[in-house]
Amino acid sequence: MEEIRGKNIEELLKEVERKYGATWYNTVHIDFLIDPKKGIIARITPIEQWQAKDIDISDITEELIPENQEIEAILKEHKDPKVDVKVSDDNMVAYITIIPGIERKMPSFEEIMKLLHTNGIIFGINEEEIKKVIEKEIIFRSVIVASGVYPTEPVDARVEYKFPKDGIIELSAPEKNIIDPATRKKIFICKEGDILVEKKTPINGKPGKDVFGRKIPPSRKVKDISLNEMVGENVKLSESGCSIISLVEGQPYISDDGKVNVKELFVVNGDLDYSIGNIDFPGSVWIRGNIEGNFKVISGKDVIVDGLVSGGFHIEAKGSVIIRKGVFGRGKGKIIAGENISAKFLNEVLVMSGGYVEIGEYIMNSHVVSKKDVVVFKKGLILGGKISTSRNIRAKTLGSISGVKNHFRSRNRFRKSETVL
Repeated sequence: MEEIRGKNIEELLKEVERKYGATWYNTVHIDFLIDPKKGIIARITPIEQWQAKDIDISDITEELIPENQEIEAILKEHKDPKVDVKVSDDNMVAYITIIPGIERKMPSFEEIMKLLHTNGIIFGINEEEIKKVIEKEIIFRSVIVASGVYPTEPVDARVEYKFPKDGIIELSAPEKNIIDPATRKKIFICKEGDILVEKKTPINGKPGKDVFGRKIPPSRKVKDISLNEMVGENVKLSESGCSIISLVEGQPYISDDGKVNVKELFVVNGDLDYSIGNIDFPGSVWIRGNIEGNFKVISGKDVIVDGLVSGGFHIEAKGSVIIRKGVFGRGKGKIIAGENISAKFLNEVLVMSGGYVEIGEYIMNSHVVSKKDVVVFKKGLILGGKISTSRNIRAKTLGSISGVKNHFRSRNRFRKSETVL
């Protein structure tokens, strides 16, 4: 058991709260005694050790009984209730603790409100809670009667991309069970007028207010973004400045400098493999390596291949197809162009051209259909297969004495549907 001495109950309660916290009543029990010489004594007992017991009046000695004048002074001092007001360190919460009076136990609502205002507390007062404290006679306990409002933090502007940043779509997991790995990825294509980037407008933070009515500003200023710095090639900034719009049909991507661009030319910097997969692009396609396997390359304009093309490929362009080196079709490969086709050589491949066909060295065991001239330079050899054209066939050697069959048809009308390898 611990004893604390003081001049009045308020002083003792403050000391108790300092030692045991605002909720001291949950951990200790206090007995108040009046000593004429030592003042008021608070005997503190832990709740678990305290037991209520009757007091034998014979135990009270005459020394402990104060004089009438002292009693009257004490009664006068404590006849009315007292209210202790405290404010949190951040000035965001105000508490009251009611110490009951001997003659009048509880203060009035008006008295509490006046005391709060006297202490400068004017904001966030919970009048209903004050009325509840009075009605339920909550004493010797700290109760929150006023709360400030914390400032709201600002929401910075952010950028929302409407396309994958590398311009490639990777199919979701269930779709990856497909057999052909070349179809697992595809190029993201935008159209003219599509919104590629959208800025989410920033939201300013709102100031708060403490229980004294003083404003509390947000901890920082909002951050905005200028999309103008992100405008690259073939795109424009909207009139509102809140979006970036494509000026052409093509593949959007983010360049190393962070700008948004749309390219009308799709470039593969090396061989076409499964990291890219099949290509279906509205603009031109430039493959700076080889194509080997069953890949499809479809272009709304031209297709350019710097290396060799071999396997069961399918190349189709509305414009021209240019293959810097040769073509090994292995009896399965196809090249279809709305305009011209050129290559170093053709071997076992189906070629269909809406323009001319120009080959650097030879055509062997291939089926070539052309609306315009079919021309073979250098060796000028056409051996095996079929050649059909609406114009001329120009070569040094047509067929051979080895018995390989050759079919040549010139000045005939070109019809794509009748060409079968």
